Amino acid sequence: MTVQREGSAVDQVIQPLGLRDFAIKEGQGFFLNGKPYPVLGVNRHQDIRNKGWALSAQEEVNDAKLIQEMGANAIRNAHYPQSQNWHDIHDRQGTLLWDEIPLVNVTRNTRAFWQNTEEMLREMVSQLYNHPSSIWWGLFNELGTRPMPPSDEQLKHLQAVAKELDPQRFVVAASCKYNQSFNLVTEQMAFNHYPAWYHESAPSEMKNFVEKRSKSVNKPIAISEYGAGGNIAHHTEGAPVRPEPRGPFHPEEYQAYVHEGDWAAMKDDPRIWGTFIWNMFDFACRGRKEGNVPSLNDKGLITHDRKVKKDAFYFYKANWNPEPMVYLTSRRATTRKEPITEIKAYSNCPEVELFVNGVPVGKSKPDSFKIWRWEKVQLSPGKNSIRVVAQSGKTILEDSCEWQLGNAKP
Repeated sequence: MTVQREGSAVDQVIQPLGLRDFAIKEGQGFFLNGKPYPVLGVNRHQDIRNKGWALSAQEEVNDAKLIQEMGANAIRNAHYPQSQNWHDIHDRQGTLLWDEIPLVNVTRNTRAFWQNTEEMLREMVSQLYNHPSSIWWGLFNELGTRPMPPSDEQLKHLQAVAKELDPQRFVVAASCKYNQSFNLVTEQMAFNHYPAWYHESAPSEMKNFVEKRSKSVNKPIAISEYGAGGNIAHHTEGAPVRPEPRGPFHPEEYQAYVHEGDWAAMKDDPRIWGTFIWNMFDFACRGRKEGNVPSLNDKGLITHDRKVKKDAFYFYKANWNPEPMVYLTSRRATTRKEPITEIKAYSNCPEVELFVNGVPVGKSKPDSFKIWRWEKVQLSPGKNSIRVVAQSGKTILEDSCEWQLGNAKP
């Protein structure tokens, strides 16, 4: 649209045009343009270390590139509408976006509260309506976690407002309270669940959770949040042991273990129309001290400053991005105590060989989720050079790290 004065353009607004259709089919999942399209999503806060929300346009581009590199094709903009530039990027990139209003945790049973909530919804839909990347309108997140229960009638009114403004897109909500009437309000439903993190269960429990929750709402669901905390300076050897979720020690290895198990439990489940990792990036969170870092939620797959991709990032890259890759895990666990250990790599290549101190250990076989393991590998006292070499056709890739066993000087 161009505004002219005396034949000269004085203002102009350019809106994107994107043509697509989408559907969610029971027992079949999400469809884009008539074809099955697994929704491989992440959550994202528009927050970066030392800048807060004051991200530049280029920093938003960089965030989008990191998400694309991992292979994700959908983003939940939690828990508020994010910038026009962010949407422009994903219009061009073809990412699916879930936009939501900040109706989070608690409601107030006052006219002013619900008028304000409706105004936010109307503004979000109106402002983002022309973005083809926007697929879902999010109505609320984790209501019922505070004493004041939400009003189903008010939520039903908001659902009706959203459909009146935009009959085509889905209205969705994310809940962590089960068997509640407000879970039946929106046309699509999603649940936040953290097995093996906030719940003392194995990650495989996610499968039972999906079965129960999809039955409770009588339709397919999404998992709108899942994951675990991870500090790149914290490490463990041996079998995974669940740490205290809000405690000072959040080993990177345990975070990867949770994601490996969660994804194994959810992949190809016909009762799930989408999954969204919590979270793509570590983000500021007042009042928390997770992994011994004040005011930080450390469930990101990438650090708050965007400088380090955690092990779990590469697990998803191996599974979601077809570009050949190989990555050695526990690379930052440089000080080792156990002389006999497991060595693990992520790779989507058909062949990976391990070398320790230049000596070939052998070629392993991956599991169904691109995880390669070499059991009972003998380390030498002092410095150990760990290297993996992967081959995909004519492409040769390798990754390496150094570990120090015991107190011997390298």
